[in-house]
Parts: sequence; C-alpha cells; structure tokens
Amino acid sequence: MGIWICTVSTNTGVVGVSRVTFSMGRLGLLPRSMAKISRRFRTPYITIIIFSLVAILIILVNLLLPSASLLNLVASIYNFGALVAYMYVNLSAIKLRLVDSSNGSYRSPLNIPLNYRGKRVSISLTSIIGFISCGIIWLILISLHSLGRELGVVWFGIGLAMFLAYRKKLGQPLLSRASQTKL
Repeated sequence: MGIWICTVSTNTGVVGVSRVTFSMGRLGLLPRSMAKISRRFRTPYITIIIFSLVAILIILVNLLLPSASLLNLVASIYNFGALVAYMYVNLSAIKLRLVDSSNGSYRSPLNIPLNYRGKRVSISLTSIIGFISCGIIWLILISLHSLGRELGVVWFGIGLAMFLAYRKKLGQPLLSRASQTKL
C-alpha cells in the first residue's frame, strides 16, 4: 500500500512542481523557457521533463545507497518539500492580509482582527494554525529522518542557488520588490 501512496505522491509532486516552475517562468522568476507549453498536449513539457529526470535521479540515488529504502527516501524528500511549501503558503496568506487588508477578495473563516501599523487587519486563524502545525511536523520530520533531512537541505540549497544565480544573471535584485516588504 505504501508504494502506491508514494507513487501517487511522486506523480502529484512532478505535476505540481512542473506547474509552479511553469508559473515562475511566466513571471520571469526562472528562465522563460520554463514557461513553454506543448502545442499538442497544452502542458508545460519542459518542466515535466526536468522533474521527471529528477525523479529518475532519486531512483538512481536509491540504487547507489542500498541501505536506504526507496519508499523512505521518496517519502522523506517529498514531505520535506511539501511541508516547506505548505508553511510558505500559510505565511504568504498571513502576509497578504497584513500588507493588503483592503483587498476585497475571499477571506477564510475564523479571522482574528488586529491593529497592524495603524490599520485594522484580519488574520486567518487557519493560516496561523497551518503554519505552526506544518512547522512542528517539519521539525519532527527533519529530526527523525536523517537522509530526508540531508537530501532535502541539498535540494533546497540547489534550488535557492539556481534562483539567485538566475536573478543575478538578469541583473535583477536578488529579492523582488514585493518580497522586500517587511512584516
């Protein structure tokens, strides 16, 4: 059963991350080539190929580390990345309400009204609980799964280095104007 869950998670991860990198390519945060779409299938084929190759690389790493279980390896790496992404999403939802409280878009239930920099804002309790709970689970994960922790940090570091190198190559600030806004 576990192998099927990891297969579905891996497929979801490849499809999900390919869409995120596609979007980042469209926004100019990654090379524009990442935003190319297949004429026939209308999918971001370059990013799907890249992350399929990453999945194959993970399998090859498993072959070179016979003491590691592929199931544990995939689960640890996927959980590392997914939890970081979930924390980022929850933190982004909190920041959005702090910097753009006038936005009339959807507000999640269970909001906490606060005064922030002289204005009234509503922060979603769901986002706060989501960030804290994902953070706790992530800390448990990295403390209990050394291989997932090590590969997750390497994976995260490579991604960050590539992003910063690309921004520098374009002559853009390392952080976008929106991300420089202080909480």
